[in-house]
Amino acid sequence: MAIKAVFTDIDGVMVLSEHLHQEKIIMVAADPLGTSHVDPVNGVFIDINTDWPNDLAGIGDHRVYEWITKRNPDFPLSEEQFLGACEDYYLKNSDRLSVRPSYLDAIDVFAQNDLFIAAVSSGVRSQVDCNIAHAGLDAKLIFSHSADEAEAGKTKPHPAPYINALKELNARIREVDPDHIDILPHECLVIEDTGSGAQAGIDAGMKVAHWTLTHGKFNAGAHHKLEPDVNLDVFARKLLAHENNIPLVQAAPQCGQQPA
Repeated sequence: MAIKAVFTDIDGVMVLSEHLHQEKIIMVAADPLGTSHVDPVNGVFIDINTDWPNDLAGIGDHRVYEWITKRNPDFPLSEEQFLGACEDYYLKNSDRLSVRPSYLDAIDVFAQNDLFIAAVSSGVRSQVDCNIAHAGLDAKLIFSHSADEAEAGKTKPHPAPYINALKELNARIREVDPDHIDILPHECLVIEDTGSGAQAGIDAGMKVAHWTLTHGKFNAGAHHKLEPDVNLDVFARKLLAHENNIPLVQAAPQCGQQPA
């Protein structure tokens, strides 16, 4: 069945932002009152080598707050205050973001072949908008979903973000084309970098490309397992050649590169 829509994650897929997300969580959780030192009473120590990959990667700030307050019930910030502190830190340091190599070329491949493209993120709205603007994709995405639009308790790895995104996509297309036949989940491609995000797409019944940031660390249920150094645009062309019967046209190699 042909691929008709692409739902792309943002953090780690569109932009390389995991380092900044990790840093903001560590800084705010360790020093919630802004005293410029780790507060052993009010703060929560984050072991980046253990806690982040096992518990925190890809789950969004709302659920990180739940994790923190379970570790320290006396954490002095409300959820709103915590989210605000994280947002401030992220936006102030957003100049350190970079677009993931080959991502924009892949989006061009999908757009040139008339696929619908939307973004589905676990990030809060301000950070989602910041990342999309940084990547220059405001005009190429039909819409974006953030954690702010998610149902309570139903952010990734829950499938609801992708299920709801598909409902919105079909509704938007139907506004323009009343005869539109709904796109089905298995006609959608999800691009994710984390196992939890990939699981959300899998459970939504969509085809999932797990474009990991860590060699060999894949969600076993992902339909396409892509190593960190895979060129996403090459994958996009091969996928559309296989699924949509679109003739495979390789990208022109850059100077000094061998053809894929």
